[in-house]
Amino acid sequence: RGYDDGGLVGASSAPAAVLAARPGMAPELAGKAGELRAVRGPFVSGDDLSIALGLRSDLVTALADVTVYPA
Repeated sequence: RGYDDGGLVGASSAPAAVLAARPGMAPELAGKAGELRAVRGPFVSGDDLSIALGLRSDLVTALADVTVYPA
């Protein structure tokens, strides 16, 4: 049986190419996210991702609907 996840991706585990396909996430930002994860570990929240990447507030809002973070 299939499960429709609605396009959610794990911001702390998805490959950069998958992150780059999210609304407003340019390939450069997605690559930077991957580099930061390798150095500092997983992102724990949207705020954590936002601060680490210096994201605009409108992008944070758009990504909140399509990303998940480890518990």
